[in-house]
Amino acid sequence: MAHLSGKPPNFITAASFYEEAARALLAVPKRLREVKGVDEKLKTLRQTQREIAMQSIGDFVAIPIEAEDFGDEIRTIQERVSGKELTDALLVLAESWARVSRERAEAGARKSIEEFSSNRLFAKRKLTDDGRLAAKGPPASDASLTSSKPDDAIWNQMVQNYNFDISFAVQATIAPAWKQLVLEHFITDDDLVNIVALSGIVPAGRVKLVAKGLKAGFEGDFAVALHLLVPQLEHLVRSHLQIRGAKTVPIDLDQGLQREASLSTLVELAEMAEIFGDDLAFEIRALFCDGFGPNLRNELAHGLLEEGACYSATSLYAWWLIFSMIYLQYWYGARTWDNMAPPAADGP
Repeated sequence: MAHLSGKPPNFITAASFYEEAARALLAVPKRLREVKGVDEKLKTLRQTQREIAMQSIGDFVAIPIEAEDFGDEIRTIQERVSGKELTDALLVLAESWARVSRERAEAGARKSIEEFSSNRLFAKRKLTDDGRLAAKGPPASDASLTSSKPDDAIWNQMVQNYNFDISFAVQATIAPAWKQLVLEHFITDDDLVNIVALSGIVPAGRVKLVAKGLKAGFEGDFAVALHLLVPQLEHLVRSHLQIRGAKTVPIDLDQGLQREASLSTLVELAEMAEIFGDDLAFEIRALFCDGFGPNLRNELAHGLLEEGACYSATSLYAWWLIFSMIYLQYWYGARTWDNMAPPAADGP
């Protein structure tokens, strides 16, 4: 309560204290819970914890658009979630945003370069919040626009545009859908373990870890969610690449050592698009590994992601993307990663 009454209130820390209280009550033996009224206290704690988590929803809204009104989109997605059974509400959340198309991203990048001459005059640079030069790239040229494959200038513009797209997605649909779902439903650990296991895409031995990461997101603790899920996403990608015969263990010829390639290396393999489809392969690389993007994998791996950044629109999107991948596979049993589209009615 002290953290909630502060100026400004610290919702994140308060929620963590409520979580600790819930764990303490769960340690009470079941035979004593009814006598002591523990189950009722747990129910109250969990409800309060969800309400506190939703208070931080404003942290996800950080889009520099003047006079833009997302009221209609927000009301529509909340109405689609409201009143549904848990499994149906989860499906609405998983499909609340039509994920980015790599083809459209490339077309949009070319259009941006054509329309704004600054893209041809100046090299691109990205600075971190603490002033570090995170990435730099060449200015675009006429050759950039005429080449059949995107060069560095086109790619960097694709990633920058992608940053804007995911911020829009979070504000207009994903955050409101998430907020409505956690307001109406409490999803248990067992629910998520079953969903992750039955999705068939998470490697054996990692199901409970992934479920814990998803659960943390549903409880509003995106710091824990990211630190659990991003390494597991890397393992998931590596596992599926290995199944297809991709080389994920480069050998150090000087010392004869075999070290697993990092996600930043894996996303550049040709097999990525073959396995995950062009769209999802682009998103994984742009969101987790690219210097012009959020670069979440590397920021987390090197301890560079501050607590506040774990509660940004980017972080919520990263959690949602992993949840959406898993839930749509669970729901539709899709035969292809590309867009996670439901199978055709007359398909196999």
